[in-house]
Amino acid sequence: MRIQTKIKSSSNILKSFILHFALRQVIRLFNTLLHRNYEKPTKYYGNYLLATGIFSKSNENLFNFDRTWNETYSMFNRGEYQKSISLRNEILSEVYLINGVTDENYFPPNFSKDFSGAIGHQGHLGVHLAAQDLGLIPSGRRYLHIKKEDSTKPFFFSIKDRIGLLSNSFFHNSGEPPSQWHIFERMQMIKTRNGFIDLHQLVEKVYLLNSQKNNGPILELDPIYYDNCRAKLKKFGLNDDDWFVTLHVRDAGNPSEHNSQSIWSYLKAIQYILDMGGKIIRIGDAKMPRLPDIPGLIDLSDKNESNQYFHLYALSKAKFFIGTLSGPKVIPPLFNMPMLVTNMTCLGLETINYSEKTLYVPKKIKQNKAFLSFEQILNSPAGFGSLTVQDIKDKNIIFESNSEDEILKAVIEIIDLVFNDFGARDDSIDKRVGAIRKSQAYASTGLLSTSWLEENSSWFLA
Repeated sequence: MRIQTKIKSSSNILKSFILHFALRQVIRLFNTLLHRNYEKPTKYYGNYLLATGIFSKSNENLFNFDRTWNETYSMFNRGEYQKSISLRNEILSEVYLINGVTDENYFPPNFSKDFSGAIGHQGHLGVHLAAQDLGLIPSGRRYLHIKKEDSTKPFFFSIKDRIGLLSNSFFHNSGEPPSQWHIFERMQMIKTRNGFIDLHQLVEKVYLLNSQKNNGPILELDPIYYDNCRAKLKKFGLNDDDWFVTLHVRDAGNPSEHNSQSIWSYLKAIQYILDMGGKIIRIGDAKMPRLPDIPGLIDLSDKNESNQYFHLYALSKAKFFIGTLSGPKVIPPLFNMPMLVTNMTCLGLETINYSEKTLYVPKKIKQNKAFLSFEQILNSPAGFGSLTVQDIKDKNIIFESNSEDEILKAVIEIIDLVFNDFGARDDSIDKRVGAIRKSQAYASTGLLSTSWLEENSSWFLA
């Protein structure tokens, strides 16, 4: 679908300027009379007031924008990545023109509600702050609407000095209509100085540039929070001198889902870590299958919701993280933690190059009973899409989960990397992987597990 381009007119810019100026003066008068605050409001206060919905814009294309944006989610999930981000870029460019926003240093003063959702979405707030610090996007104070009771949660508390936290109980009716998408930072497409960038590409740029500058962890949590967690986790058997690994396996109970797998295939790896003297902290929700009682395994994924208080600690203080394609994997890199991401799918988009100590173990993919090579995967919906169970069935695709031994070998590999700084890799294999990735308009560049590549390179890198 082609979106009709609306010609930018000087009247739009003039109206926008007058409205912003008037709203800023109202704020200035209010602050002076009630709070004895004589500071001049920033020029973005006008846009913040617009977000309350008091003023609205109408345009014949806005319904098309909303409908098309929703269609881009389906395109994205089907693996039509480039088409989806092209449409999103076109829509946001048009919205900004309609509203007369042309300043390259302008930034949306509010974060979309998506940023305050699941833990992975929250993690992207940290990436956003790092992108500002690194000069990749305009810098300035933004605001996030969250539930009032969430403001004291460890993650939001750690960013409150950089991001203004507002109770969404006062703004729950404002919504985010297309006419105001220049006011709310869309999580999928981030405003830069010269256009917009897809979130996945921004994440990769942030970590690559952060690594080049040796800037270290992106976020730091309150020391008091760490002290509280360490003290309270002693009742679970975690002592001050213990090292531990954090584990999160997305087990949705449906093996047909591309990003679901059985926790039982991780038992060998769990036992190996325990035998080495480490401990395991498992995080997740109460829907996860229960594991047997194993000395050294601390399972915080039970029905006791208070245990969720420790999840952020486990995702920021472990020796390394073992995870899958799920939200929690976004958090450890913020704290410079190594990761082993197992049972990986969506290889073109989600193998982000967080660091040289993050490894990915792919799932094998069969279509019509034949294994797909890496090149074939990147040129199929499976390479960039989050396929539904029905999509998988329609395309006759099978995702083959990692075996116990594959996971164990990868765990041994990352332990060498973390504890012994064992960084020797087969450059020839990595170059073959890189060459295949460069054949795409975009493909993420994180390291694939050497142990897995060596066993499967004959067909995977064919």
